[in-house]
Amino acid sequence: MNKFLCIVLSFLPLVCGHAKPGKPYDSSNSNPALAVHNRYAWQAAKVAVYYLNYRSGSPNKVFTLDRVRKASLESIQNAGHKYYVQFTVGDVSSNGAIGTCIGKVIFQKQKPRPATDVKCKFNKDLKRQVLDADHKLYHKLKKQKKLLAAKNIPDNFGHVDPPMEPIWHMAMIGSSYVMWQKSTENLQYNLMQVKQVKQWKRKDDLFDFDFKILLHEIPTQEMIPCHMRMVWHPKLSPKVKYHCVHRFPFQEAGSGQAQEQEGSATGGVF
Repeated sequence: MNKFLCIVLSFLPLVCGHAKPGKPYDSSNSNPALAVHNRYAWQAAKVAVYYLNYRSGSPNKVFTLDRVRKASLESIQNAGHKYYVQFTVGDVSSNGAIGTCIGKVIFQKQKPRPATDVKCKFNKDLKRQVLDADHKLYHKLKKQKKLLAAKNIPDNFGHVDPPMEPIWHMAMIGSSYVMWQKSTENLQYNLMQVKQVKQWKRKDDLFDFDFKILLHEIPTQEMIPCHMRMVWHPKLSPKVKYHCVHRFPFQEAGSGQAQEQEGSATGGVF
């Protein structure tokens, strides 16, 4: 339970609560530095980690935001805000920083997702270790006679059975794409639970997982159900498709009704 709480807390911002959106900086300064504990600096860094996980994470390496080292922003007239962040990342399964990153995140007023670019430095052996672990997992899954099917990961007490940890991490990687797509300057997300997962049989060597997940939206505190389909192979980029339903969509201004969102993309490798 304590381990699960630590994992969830690592995905939370420093400031929670249903606050009204505000300005991330003093508009009298055109390109200000931000305090490392500024919630907008952390929000930009969190988005960068979502992107990093989708592009470079794996069932054996899920990145978490460790610490923001430096941050600044640039206001783009009539377009949005561009954040520059330097930060360290950890691993969801261990303590301490495992790499340093620099990121650029642009929250655009007229675009559905933040434009993101991230570059990181890791131990030179990390990539090989992760690839080896991914191949072991791949062959282990290949040997199973029954297609995977499970519910409630973690359970209501925050416990994840050891055999299900790679699947939980797989859901984290896939949902990182969803959370990156949906994030704004004022909204961020955490994966709370896999309600259901089942494996689809394929004729090729790819693994096809069908997830039903719950995302926690901050600051609205809404639990958002999403249907996510993820295709995985250790040598290939992941493919994710999703469909989410908002009962009470957050509005920067005005009000709205229930909303559905969907998307798909192919990721990359680090």
